Amino acid sequence: MIWIKDIVFSLCLINIIGSIIYLIWFIIRKFLYNKIAAKHIYHLLKVVIVGFFLATIVVLYSAEQGLFDNLNLIVTTSFWIRMVCLSAFAIWAAGMVLFGTVSLLCVRSIFHMTHSKLSAKVYEQELLHTICQNAHIKRKLSLYHSYSVFSPFVFGMFRPAVYLPDHEYTPEELELILTHEVNHMKQHDVFWKPFANLIRIGYWFNPAAWFIVRETGRWSEIGSDLACCEKVSSKDYFQMICAQIEKGTTSGWSPAATWSAGGQILFWRIKYIDRKQSQVPLRKSFVVLLYICFALCCLFTGYVTINILAKGYMELFYVTGGFESLGLMELSDRFKMEPNEEKYGMESELEEYVIEIDDSGSQIDYTIELNWVIDSGVCKETKEIYLLKGDTLDVQVSTPIGMFINIGIIHSNGKLCYVSGTETVFHEFKIRESGHYRIFVTNLNEVEVDIIMMYYRLQALESIQDNK
Repeated sequence: MIWIKDIVFSLCLINIIGSIIYLIWFIIRKFLYNKIAAKHIYHLLKVVIVGFFLATIVVLYSAEQGLFDNLNLIVTTSFWIRMVCLSAFAIWAAGMVLFGTVSLLCVRSIFHMTHSKLSAKVYEQELLHTICQNAHIKRKLSLYHSYSVFSPFVFGMFRPAVYLPDHEYTPEELELILTHEVNHMKQHDVFWKPFANLIRIGYWFNPAAWFIVRETGRWSEIGSDLACCEKVSSKDYFQMICAQIEKGTTSGWSPAATWSAGGQILFWRIKYIDRKQSQVPLRKSFVVLLYICFALCCLFTGYVTINILAKGYMELFYVTGGFESLGLMELSDRFKMEPNEEKYGMESELEEYVIEIDDSGSQIDYTIELNWVIDSGVCKETKEIYLLKGDTLDVQVSTPIGMFINIGIIHSNGKLCYVSGTETVFHEFKIRESGHYRIFVTNLNEVEVDIIMMYYRLQALESIQDNK
């Protein structure tokens, strides 16, 4: 259950960070919308996409390094929490598989559309090459016609190509269409659009992920519209789009938003392009300051969100069981106990617990890390390890907030030494007698406990010399 709870917590953390970053972008977009800064709006949207992926990488890396456990971000395990985490994980996984399958089917249909292709005419390829040179695009971009293609689009992340319906085009129409598609390459849309779609697949339950995909499509098209309107008037450009629609080039499904967009979106683009005529470009100093502020806001959002969720997890601990559910002693009494005070006894004292043995972690030449789920009233032990007199065995156990445990070692002769503690317990056990030992952890709570235990042997100087 530890990894399921880590995934559920990671999903919450990533989506909160990503949603806040998207909200900041949305506010900036509202401010810049009337300043005709489509290029900057789209660039900042790319930062939002990167923010989602960076948050994913950072959170997953932190989970791998045990950051959540060090922050005590493990909720007390109870039946209802286990059910909620398991249900949330199952629903998320099912949705991700569903939307991932749909996306793969769409990609498959595009491959099918581009399978039966014909090479473009020589003058068309020369025109495309000229447009690529003017746009400072060094990558090779191919041009094809196809009967299966219903509208022009560019496709391919590693071998990009422009695909056109098999129709006759006037030189002016062909130049505008190719300029539009080449500008998609210049904006690296063949890279950003799939990555935005990956965000929607992974975080399909988050409305922000769907908005990111929609806004990525819209502002990428605006960027290409602006590039075309530098060559002709916006009126002539959109008349050409309408003429392509009237030709029936969108009689089927198309991956291209320009030619298959609905009337409402097309009207929004026309209205936005017309607004450009009377707008003044933004100052470079303001743009630089805007980018810096946006990046700082993204970093600050991640820091604040982690700390707020840490406090939220603590509150959830109190609400879902808290110290009242422990049932052994009052919290104040527990903190009165000296956590590293060694206690001694015999193995027979553990007979009241259910004994479980973990077969892993018998080698101690390096740090061993074990993830255990220990039921109430259970004593979990490692396999026997051989220690020499004078060695030191370092043991560290991390538990959720308020969970109380005993950790110790058992000699093969039945003698045991242990310490008591809560949350993160660290102790150095001095080996006074050579022999085989077992490390044990007892759960003294009335609920199941997830723990992470690490231990390592420090050899005594005499034993090192003997080995040499």
